[in-house]
Amino acid sequence: MIVRASVLVSYLALLGLQVLWHGVLAPTHPAILALAVLPLLVPLPWLIRRHAPRATLLAAYLSLFYFVHGVTEALVSPPWRALALVETGLCLWLCAAAVLRYKYRSG
Repeated sequence: MIVRASVLVSYLALLGLQVLWHGVLAPTHPAILALAVLPLLVPLPWLIRRHAPRATLLAAYLSLFYFVHGVTEALVSPPWRALALVETGLCLWLCAAAVLRYKYRSG
C-alpha cells in the first residue's frame, strides 16, 4: 500500500510540475503545454485503479523522457535549474517506486 501511494504521489507531483512549469511559470505556446502534459495523462486511469502494475511500469517508462528533459534543462538553462532538478528527482522517485511495486505486486 505504501509503494502504491508513493507511485501515485510521485506521478501526480510530476504531472503538477509540468502544468506549473509549462503553463504558469514559463508559458509558451499551448502546444508545448499539451506536449508536456498529455503523455502523462495516458496511464492515469489505470494508475488510479488498484491492481495495475503494468500501468505503473508504463508511467515509469514515460517518466524517463521527463528525466532526460530535467537533466538537459539543469545543464543548459541556469534560471530553471531548480525546477529541472525537482523534475529529475521526481522521475527517479517514480521509477524506483514503480520497480518496487511491480516486483512485490503490492496493491
